[in-house]
Amino acid sequence: MVSIIELDQVSRQVWPLSNQKRYMHNQDSHAITSLVPGGSDGYFDRAMARLEAIKPGLSQDLGCSERLSLESARAVVAIAVELACLSQNVANIRIGRFIFRELPARTINEHLRPVVSELVDLEDDYEYTRLLEAIKPVSPANLEHYLRTGRDSSSAEIRDTSKEWSGALGI
Repeated sequence: MVSIIELDQVSRQVWPLSNQKRYMHNQDSHAITSLVPGGSDGYFDRAMARLEAIKPGLSQDLGCSERLSLESARAVVAIAVELACLSQNVANIRIGRFIFRELPARTINEHLRPVVSELVDLEDDYEYTRLLEAIKPVSPANLEHYLRTGRDSSSAEIRDTSKEWSGALGI
């Protein structure tokens, strides 16, 4: 089983959505976890079906999210946030991070903060940490924003997490 800390390294090995097969390499056991349709107990299929419900073909081309309506683009970012930050299941967390990496930076930057304010409890260390992990590889500006937000938190746990991340990243 891959720990949450190692999830970034593991999930970076996912191939682009346009490939026929999608695999992730589990560095703990060197096992390959398939994320092809029907794999991972259907988590991948359910996530892709949610994207397809927004716009047919979206799951194969998240780059087109820039051309979606405001409401639809925000819904795509909400799916990524829900999976990557609110899920307890490692497969869903991986899929959410995968979606984030496939989204254009413009889509993330336009919609992340409003979506996070609606969905993520920034006073909950689990959700806050998953958010930082999810946006670190895709949105440095938003990462810095949420690290500053964490420094001003009323929660000592969140302030500690923000300080730890800031120190590790030299921010």
